[in-house]
Amino acid sequence: MSTIDIKAELRKEYAADLPNIWNRIKAYYASIDQSLDGLVLDPEGNVDFYADYQIALADFSYQTQTPMLTPVIAFDQTLTNHSNVQDSSTVSFTRSETASFSFGFKEGLKIGTKAKVKVGIPLIADGEAEVSGELTFDANQQWTTSNTQSWSASETVNIPPNSTLRVQGIIQNAKTKATFSGFARVTDGNVLVWFKYTDPTKGYTEFPIPVTVLLTKDQRSFPVSGSYDGIEGVSTNWVVNPV
Repeated sequence: MSTIDIKAELRKEYAADLPNIWNRIKAYYASIDQSLDGLVLDPEGNVDFYADYQIALADFSYQTQTPMLTPVIAFDQTLTNHSNVQDSSTVSFTRSETASFSFGFKEGLKIGTKAKVKVGIPLIADGEAEVSGELTFDANQQWTTSNTQSWSASETVNIPPNSTLRVQGIIQNAKTKATFSGFARVTDGNVLVWFKYTDPTKGYTEFPIPVTVLLTKDQRSFPVSGSYDGIEGVSTNWVVNPV
């Protein structure tokens, strides 16, 4: 398993882009009405990256999806019409189901002891839903979690004269194995940046500056990948059969 040393990667990106970083710093200080007169960015690139960065797992996509659908019966009832004319009845159900998810990462993250990894991973079944939480990377780089999904559905059933129907409301659960790719992105935290006085008698000074000012989103994003194994509800449907 490869390991991504977050602080080392940030330092590498910083050292490779000093001219642009200096321009970003000047723009940032101008935006907060503070002056950097008499200072230039330390030409040696001296900088201290702290240990309390917030990291987000973001921009996830899935490949090699192999869902297997399993029906869960949430409603099961017979409806009888003893009359000589067609009747109708509205049926409904509300039910909660537990969805579970396991993510195995190929890349480990070496992060500071105070760093936090925020997880907001979109679900395969619904690109607008996501599983969220806070992750501490351990030796095997696994993250397993669950959440509760609430399902509601209703249907109007037409019952022919002198007949009985069996009505079932179904929740379709999908068990999916897939591979995924995404990014571990540093989203918050400060960097202690060193500056050199233009007056040679004064030496150096330093200021904390947000990492999001110094480095672009791409410079703060590091690719991760792995395998996904999950069970989640994906849809509801009704089944009506004569008895």
